[in-house]
Amino acid sequence: KQKKIDRLLAQLEISTDTAYVNTLNDLSVNLADRDFDSAYSYAQEALARARQYNYPKGEGTAFLNTGNCYFVKMDLMSALQQYFKALRILEPLGPSMDLENLYFQMGFINCLVPNNNRAFEFFHKTLNTSLAIGDTLWGGIGACYELTAYYWQCWKVENYHPEGSPLMDSAIIYSNLALQLMPYDTIRNLDILVDGLAFNGLILSCLGKEEAFGQFKQALHFAQKMQKSHG
Repeated sequence: KQKKIDRLLAQLEISTDTAYVNTLNDLSVNLADRDFDSAYSYAQEALARARQYNYPKGEGTAFLNTGNCYFVKMDLMSALQQYFKALRILEPLGPSMDLENLYFQMGFINCLVPNNNRAFEFFHKTLNTSLAIGDTLWGGIGACYELTAYYWQCWKVENYHPEGSPLMDSAIIYSNLALQLMPYDTIRNLDILVDGLAFNGLILSCLGKEEAFGQFKQALHFAQKMQKSHG
């Protein structure tokens, strides 16, 4: 990650106009989890320059990155304030990686509020945006598992019947969709695949489904493969 930051700093020296704004935003993203002050400073400069160049996408992304800085510090109220500013700008511009990230972050924060169905809404938007831009590995799969967990938790609270319910039917639909979106042919994504198969097995086992064993068996197979690939 440091090499990427160094490349962005070098790029900043030769960038102009909207490309300069994009580089500032990229620096903020990559520094958010290690240097709050620098990440925040780059996001604020990106915001000012984006307004100077009349560049709405850069402005919306700067608000998103400012929110991410607060999110890392777990100042969730400040993060949400920035996210809503970003939402007002980015949503009308249509599907993008930044909008996908924004929806996911807003969904995650809303998960922390008891009895709040807005998380469900934002994860659905994350999934739809992910499918629209073809970024299924991160946003699509992540949203599917958040939606699976949402329905699963609702089932545990409201029903908890082994024979299942519409809630668990929905949980299985999203869990299966996540597996469909997963790449099976790359070693670097095996950890995601193992987690997905294990989670799917867990959902099926709650319903007493025999297919659960097959999911756990596959998860074990890929976990062993991953272990061997790491020596």
